[in-house]
Amino acid sequence: MNKIREYRNQSRLTQKELAKLMHTTQQTIGRWENGNPEPSLANLRDLAFVLKTTVGALLGNPWASKQSSRYFLHLKDKEDGLDGFWGNLGILPTGKTESLWYPITIGTCDLLTASLENCDPFYFETLNNKLVIANPKNIKRFVTLDEAADAFPGDWNIEWHEFGYVSIELYDAFEAYLDERNQLKTENNSLSENLRETIKKIMVDHELDDDDLLKFTSGIRIFYQDGTTESYTLTNFDFIDHIVFTAFSLDGFPKTLPIIDDEFSMYIPTDSIALIELPLLKANEALSRLNSLEDEGIE
Repeated sequence: MNKIREYRNQSRLTQKELAKLMHTTQQTIGRWENGNPEPSLANLRDLAFVLKTTVGALLGNPWASKQSSRYFLHLKDKEDGLDGFWGNLGILPTGKTESLWYPITIGTCDLLTASLENCDPFYFETLNNKLVIANPKNIKRFVTLDEAADAFPGDWNIEWHEFGYVSIELYDAFEAYLDERNQLKTENNSLSENLRETIKKIMVDHELDDDDLLKFTSGIRIFYQDGTTESYTLTNFDFIDHIVFTAFSLDGFPKTLPIIDDEFSMYIPTDSIALIELPLLKANEALSRLNSLEDEGIE
């Protein structure tokens, strides 16, 4: 059974209000909530975007990301409850003069407190489609900044997608849009006209091209301890499974992290890294399997 009604209620929207946002009727919303009929993938993407969550969460996937960009919504005490936008985490790597700012949820902010105390490498999820691996030994400063607070003094250079208000579903829609543009028709790239026009408007408003969208969906960035940075757009993300299951399921991080694409392989000493940004939606499947195994008590 889908979670559309539950997530609509958590978002404090009536069927009529959601129908208006979806450019449809209240009766259609009611039928979707009852699963008769189930909404199409294009409509699910629309719903996830409007409800500020993900398609996987709406479908009741127990391991799907429950992040929500709705401000200060914290219902994680409920089964499949949403974890809402809290504010930003600022990280200043060694060799840099400006922090990197990441929109995070309340739950992520709570988890970071424990991670920062022991100074071991850790990872966290962001609301702008990043899985970030951080090595505190090569970080000069961490700052948590509640959305209600003023900008951090002298260090608040932030881009549109770093404010945290946009649903993470947008990044999956970016990939579907690129597939459409490249005439790669599959069952997974169905977009509604509403979401297609939203993407076009975002591209115009922020002067984005197809390469920019590709960086959002398939780009990685590596920040080294000496202040240098490398960026790559990848086509193969199988290596994320290895990182997740060796780095996150063991007591400590491995000494080397692999980045393996179709055309090259890199092996990066963990001690040389300040940060690595990976696309979260590419990592979700591996993270879901890891969470499932941990819940079952499998080491």
